[in-house]
Amino acid sequence: MAVRPCSRCGKNESANRKGKPGRCVKCIDAIYRALKVDPEGTFVSPGAPRNYQCQTCGRPGAIPYKEIQSRSIELCNWCVDRRMYEDGLARDPEHWLMDQSDVARMVREAGFEMVDGSGKRLAESQMVSRIGKVWESIDVVCVLCAAPNTFNAVHILSSSSKPWTHCYACFTSKFAGWQNEFYGKFGLIREHDGYAKLSDPVSAHCAEPDCGASRKVSICALAAGAPPCLRCAEGIDPDLPHWVYLIHFLPLGLIKVGITHSEPRVYDRVAAHISRGGVLIDRCLVPNREAARTVEDCVLESMRQHLRSGDPRDFPQGGWTETWVDSAPSLDLGAMIDEIATKKAPGFDRGSGVEDSPSSPAVDGSMHGRFVFSEELSESGEVTHTVTFVHPLLE
Repeated sequence: MAVRPCSRCGKNESANRKGKPGRCVKCIDAIYRALKVDPEGTFVSPGAPRNYQCQTCGRPGAIPYKEIQSRSIELCNWCVDRRMYEDGLARDPEHWLMDQSDVARMVREAGFEMVDGSGKRLAESQMVSRIGKVWESIDVVCVLCAAPNTFNAVHILSSSSKPWTHCYACFTSKFAGWQNEFYGKFGLIREHDGYAKLSDPVSAHCAEPDCGASRKVSICALAAGAPPCLRCAEGIDPDLPHWVYLIHFLPLGLIKVGITHSEPRVYDRVAAHISRGGVLIDRCLVPNREAARTVEDCVLESMRQHLRSGDPRDFPQGGWTETWVDSAPSLDLGAMIDEIATKKAPGFDRGSGVEDSPSSPAVDGSMHGRFVFSEELSESGEVTHTVTFVHPLLE
């Protein structure tokens, strides 16, 4: 087996097994010391916990090398929290000044009870005497779900947001139910039990009785525009009639043209825009998707001198490039389509299943309930969290 030199100093043998490249024991120890702790014992493997002692406060601890090899701040949380408290106190003493009784009050306000080393709950009269330095972490349990937690007043004071609860178990339990509802808004039945990270794909199946197709998809993917059901999305026939619409975003000073399918079993893009503050100006049905693209191109060409792209942050439902300033001359969409159809432009040069009267009734607010999900989480009447997602299927 070949001997690999240290990837850092190039002098000593790599500490990794089976001759793999890596750092030597001496350089690994140096990384611990650079984080202001002295390693103890012999290095075993990157994943094995390594005991250490803080150079500043002398407190012991243990952590695997693989968890610190990319860190740049000191390792001792006690010293880090102390420095955070001291810096905050010097910067804003009115906000940061507190004693042990203040910490006990914050514990109760966050919905926790303190516990001793054996996990036994402490009486309120015992809490203050059992709290050490105000920046130290405290072992607690949630009064609602009894889940064990760690509470640190410094982290609460330094946070710029106030979550509705400081118990992670309660927080994730709440959002597990929210996630089920979120998938339901996209016509999916979530099969995953419990909370999942927003970026984690989870199992779900289509709620349509005649479909039921299974797939794995994340909340992030759905919010970014992934079709909820691949089978239903593939089933949208490009030769079926499509809508061309004009939407006015008054606060942005922009008008947008867009196209969307006419399938009733998939999500309505017009309603998605309306839910974001758009006002429907006009909507006309054309024979197929190619015809819709033709009309959209003609509209944009007619507004070429007035085009102005929107900000993607204002159009999470997509389509921010097909926009122009609302001070431009008005457009008669129906007349333009009649003229394009007369010329047998692409998409209009074959049979049409569209009715003679292509205009549509106005869209009311009830049409977009399925497409946008917003929830406000509040505590004591104070709104602390709002989630809004829109599904963009077509631009």
